[in-house]
Parts: sequence; C-alpha cells; structure tokens
Amino acid sequence: MSPSAGFVLINQIVPIIEATVPRVVQMIGSENHQELVQDTIASAAKMVESCEVRGKKIIPNSIAYYAIQQSKHGRRSYAATRADALCPAAQLDTAVTLEYLDDDGVDVEDPEGTTLHDVLASREEDPSQKAAREIDWAELLEDFNGRDVAVLQQTVDGGRLDVLAAQFGVSSARLCQIKRELGKQVKLRWGEDALQNAMRIPAWNGSVNATRERSACQHERALEARR
Repeated sequence: MSPSAGFVLINQIVPIIEATVPRVVQMIGSENHQELVQDTIASAAKMVESCEVRGKKIIPNSIAYYAIQQSKHGRRSYAATRADALCPAAQLDTAVTLEYLDDDGVDVEDPEGTTLHDVLASREEDPSQKAAREIDWAELLEDFNGRDVAVLQQTVDGGRLDVLAAQFGVSSARLCQIKRELGKQVKLRWGEDALQNAMRIPAWNGSVNATRERSACQHERALEARR
C-alpha cells in the first residue's frame, strides 16, 4: 500500500468505521466492539490495496460501506467461512450452536452439578503428558544395554523374568538384581516417587471418573424408583 493510499485509509475511512461499527455490527461470542472495529479496518485495508493494485479509484465512503457490510454479515478479515463452526457468519445463520463446557447443562439429578466438560472429557491420557514421558524414557534407555531394556519391557508387560533368564543365559535371581538396580537408577534420575507416579491415575481423571460413576448410579436409582 502506497503512502497516499494509507493516508486515505487512516484519515477518511477509519473515522467512518470507528463511528459506525459499534452501532450496527452485532458482536458474536467473545467479540467486543474494539475488536470488530480493528477487524473491519483490516478488511478495508485489503480493499484499498486491491483497488490500488488494479488501478481503480479509491472511494473512501464506498470502501467503508462494504467493509462494514462484510462485518455485519459475519465475515471477518481472517477469511473464516461458513463451513467453520466458530465463524461468526455460521452463528448468525443459526447453523451452529456453541455451548460453554462449564455450564451446568447436563440433565441429571446431581446435587453438585455435572457439566458438559465432565461428560465429554477424554478417558484417555493427556497426549502431551504421554509424549513427554516417552521422551524422558527414550533418553533414559540410551544409557542401558539390550538386556536392561528387555528387563524393563518385561516388567512393564507383566511378563515372567525366567523367560528372559533362559534367553540371556543368567539366573532369575540375577535378573531380579538387575531389575532392582534399574529401579535405583530411575529413582536417582527422576526422584523417589518416579515409579509410583508413572502408574498413578491423574487426579483430574479420577475426579471425572468419579463424577461419571456417581451420575450413572443416580440415573439407575432414578429408573428403579420410577418402576
């Protein structure tokens, strides 16, 4: 955008947008008027630049009008389309409905209140925590030989060490000794509670499971009472 076009945008188009958008553009979701004004200015800037590139005359009133109309109809400068559930245009069309996950919107007889987040929360482990643990273990295993890794894997799988003893030509007592030594190295690197923490269910997951189980029991009791 040339300096002259930028001058027209700042001094002629922006004042119209700032005066009009708060009055005529509906806010969607967490939007506020300041954000809508900034977004409309960004859309107007694109129009000004497009006119300049194509050699067309820049008409401030027209550009401001069309940029405001675009905002009124839910279109934004970041080019979200109506196929996007979070797009303001899709919400203005009533094609989608967004629900706050912490709202008490679940129809169950729960005195503490069950939220949508409790119902929809994943039953699986947090992927970020799982990836971080795998990275830590990968770094640790680099310091172990093949027999040590096999002992750890057999322990994780709940297998029998006597099978490994025959494979490596050592006694089961020797493998138990190696297993204890490996445990000491793990604790030395990650702390005394490392092994317990690796097997412990996250507190948030336990709370969610408890809420689900309590709601299921209440639902079953309600059904029995109706019979």
